Amino acid sequence: MKAKMHWFVLINGLAVAFFVLLPRILLMTPIDGDANGFLPQTLEYAKTGELKNHLFNPLALFYGINPEDYVTWHGFLMPIFIGSLIPIKSYSAIIATIGIIEMTVILVWVKFSLPLVEDFQTAVAVSAATWGLAGWLCGEVGRPEALVSLIVMIALCFTRMKRPWIRAMLLGSAIGLCVATSPQAGIIATALIVCFFVATGSDWRNILGNIVIGGVSAVGMFFVCFAFYPYSLADWLNGMALTAQRSIIERHDFALRITLEAQFVRHNQPLFLPWAMLGFFGFFLWGKRICQNQVLRVYFIAFFIIVVAYDIYACRGLLSYNGSSFFPLMILGAFWIYKNISIAPLTRRFMFALIFAMSLAASIPLLASLTIPIIGAKGMSFQQAHIEVSRLSGNSRGLTISSGLFSLLDTNKGVDSIPPAELFDQNFIGKGETLLVQQIFPYKEIPPHYNNYQLIQSFFIDHPVRFMGVKIANSPLGWNFAIYKKIRGPKTAHSDKE
Repeated sequence: MKAKMHWFVLINGLAVAFFVLLPRILLMTPIDGDANGFLPQTLEYAKTGELKNHLFNPLALFYGINPEDYVTWHGFLMPIFIGSLIPIKSYSAIIATIGIIEMTVILVWVKFSLPLVEDFQTAVAVSAATWGLAGWLCGEVGRPEALVSLIVMIALCFTRMKRPWIRAMLLGSAIGLCVATSPQAGIIATALIVCFFVATGSDWRNILGNIVIGGVSAVGMFFVCFAFYPYSLADWLNGMALTAQRSIIERHDFALRITLEAQFVRHNQPLFLPWAMLGFFGFFLWGKRICQNQVLRVYFIAFFIIVVAYDIYACRGLLSYNGSSFFPLMILGAFWIYKNISIAPLTRRFMFALIFAMSLAASIPLLASLTIPIIGAKGMSFQQAHIEVSRLSGNSRGLTISSGLFSLLDTNKGVDSIPPAELFDQNFIGKGETLLVQQIFPYKEIPPHYNNYQLIQSFFIDHPVRFMGVKIANSPLGWNFAIYKKIRGPKTAHSDKE
């Protein structure tokens, strides 16, 4: 019976991994949101060997510096890694590579989840959680957390090493990779790995030795990665410091983000908070149990509380993308509680139902990406949109576009973007003579009205996507957009932006 359940979970995991990769290869969905902050430099590095992002430059936006658009404001490993791998220099190749990374994360997670399966109920729960993990990864397209998730899962494999010094060295190397990919995730990984050293150490000498070995390995691995970074360490540190300063200013509202509205509307990451709390509680109990003496147990508890408190603050209430790399660990922590803690049968059934419901909610992005094409709700293809936008980009008077359309351009020369805050401003006026507004970004069924522009042509689809009579999306997956021409006449109150 147990062997059959293992096969059930394994086959389910292989199917989910395939379904995650399939949309990445067959569907070139619009690149918008945070993807604009990370994928353009990946393509730029693949083509020229330089990390530049002409679409998103927070240092220029907030501080008026870095006019060259150098990427010095975030981690650098993902664009270098993927940009070096892709055989074809295109966004579709980048998206497909990210799909392979996500598929690998799922397969490694399935390997670690198999020991948790003992009966039909746990098999169903683990299988459902695999769909939830896949849905979560589908919602993170373009951000470096996808690569960090793979590093985290590899680090989880390192914890199985028998020799403590080799294990410490490999875990330290994982920290260095995380910092080079996403510094915020690197801080969280460092804290969790130190917790692991405290929990598994036999005494303080052993713990400090592992921390030193891990620390040296982390620094060494970071500088191995940094050798491929095209700019100076001073430039990167200054950019990171300014970005962190801006981020700290925004942290005053972090408590307001621990709300259901923030969970579904702001971050579009369903039910991460309960997963995270269950997962952290599971790791807390696990670490407390395996600590080998009372003193270490006290230090572990204190340090773990600090880690969780930091994560709540820095990751905006455990809702944000910064903590998403550790989502696979959170699910494993929740299942550790389910398997190892003695709870009443009724409570166990309730926990099973909770895990199943959270997994279903988290799988929605994946289910939607699979369902919409199956029912034939397709919008304009990437190839069609590329031809149309390429024709318009030759306009000598310039082009202003929604940020999600930048990936359609062969060159950014003479092109600027609509600031997201101004998408619904009827008095908006851009630099370009022609304005392109993408449908999927403003989620409008009809093109928005702008006082300074005349609508020339619309490729918008004016009806939502429905499945069995239920609305599942505002518009089909596609590159639909509307074309406007600037109205020449008296200047408006906003025309001083030209």
